[in-house]
Amino acid sequence: MKVKLSQAEIEKHVNSLIPDARKVLKASDEERIIFAMTDRFINHSRAKKILDYMELLLKLPRKPRMDGILLYGDSGSGKTMIVRHFFEKHFPIEDEEADVDQIPVLVVETPTEPKEKLLYDRILDEIGVPYRKNEDVLEKEKNVRHYVDLLNIKMIIFDEFHNVLNGTAIQQRRVLAAVKSLTNRLRIPIVLVGTKDVLIAVETDEEVKRRFNPYHLTNWTYDKEFLRLLKTIEATLPLRQPSYMWKNEELAKYLIEKTEGILAEIIRNIKLAAREAILSGEERITLPLLKRANPFD
Repeated sequence: MKVKLSQAEIEKHVNSLIPDARKVLKASDEERIIFAMTDRFINHSRAKKILDYMELLLKLPRKPRMDGILLYGDSGSGKTMIVRHFFEKHFPIEDEEADVDQIPVLVVETPTEPKEKLLYDRILDEIGVPYRKNEDVLEKEKNVRHYVDLLNIKMIIFDEFHNVLNGTAIQQRRVLAAVKSLTNRLRIPIVLVGTKDVLIAVETDEEVKRRFNPYHLTNWTYDKEFLRLLKTIEATLPLRQPSYMWKNEELAKYLIEKTEGILAEIIRNIKLAAREAILSGEERITLPLLKRANPFD
């Protein structure tokens, strides 16, 4: 049921929304539902902390033994969202004066079969240059160094780095040695991203362990930081009335219990609730609406 609000309250609510959400407030229900259900970056406090540090590393002058980051957390903790946002912010640049584009940030998915050759192949694949599959490891590394310099690559992010654990102990050591070699020879920061299992691999190499600063994206708990997260998410929803989720202790605690604090699940449940709020005409998220909104429960 809609709540009657004063004009001042409505204006305050509208102004609290992100610009894109404000633009679609008067759109059709279908358009608003599509907007609400579309994935978008949520700039919460934990994401901001790691992104700020990545920005700092990107701006530092090159040097041997550059500091790196080990970003880890459970599936659904928001690692991929952070990586994607950082990459999109530093998207490849078309250089009209040069023969090649500039790639500030390169994101590479760690191969499921952890071998040095395959790691270098993945880097060259992401850069988009031809290479011979039968080249030896030293030649592949030489090619990687060449293209990193040519394209002015300033950071490499290895996603799904826990894939290293799929290999034997020897293969794991060789891949870690390759990563160390890249940090030394390329003189750029490297970010390793994966589940908490990635710690098992890194723990086996003291030098890698020292070089990569760990950042754990933990699951959320009921606290002030979580309430700020709810406020940030609410600002992305094109609902015509305020939900004040961050002021609703019962609703917030229900979300934590239902989702076990997993960010992806928190966002998914709120999106479904926003859809139900639009379809029902209620235009705000309440606890009863949140409980009935998920068609899969």
